[in-house]
Amino acid sequence: MLKASKKLSRACIRIAVLLLAFCGAAAAQQPASQGHMVRVPTAYSTYFEGYLAGPSDARLGVVLVHDRWGLNAQVKAWADRVAALGYRVLAVDLFDGRLVRRPQDWRMVWRAIDPVWTAANMDGVLRYMRAGETPVVAIGWGKGIGPLGDLLRRSPTALAGVVLYYDNETL
Repeated sequence: MLKASKKLSRACIRIAVLLLAFCGAAAAQQPASQGHMVRVPTAYSTYFEGYLAGPSDARLGVVLVHDRWGLNAQVKAWADRVAALGYRVLAVDLFDGRLVRRPQDWRMVWRAIDPVWTAANMDGVLRYMRAGETPVVAIGWGKGIGPLGDLLRRSPTALAGVVLYYDNETL
């Protein structure tokens, strides 16, 4: 068990380094899109969408929780990059398909999302990604840290690791 834990810790560190590299390499070449949108069920018999990429037999699942801009092309590209390393990645869409295009609009979109549904969506993501007993780590940035933190409070041992990234403008 300790050996598996060390492997997961190394995987979390690699993912954290990769995420930081994404943030600093805006001009880098984007990989070809390899993912697709999927419907993820919730405990309320509803569905929401996410962007799924990577091999179905991956040994580690990664959940990406977007910032105030929503599940945009950049988040999907990050999912594709992480998936290219051999991980199964699900980028969550907390905004039900809405994208924030102007910085002043994110609060309006964020407030329109019911926290109960956000929690149901996050729980659904966890069930979806752990269906095959694959360990799951999560990366959240900006406003995505809140729903990820709520998930950890409800299920403190549900994730094998968590990487949080934010800047002062998003908090």
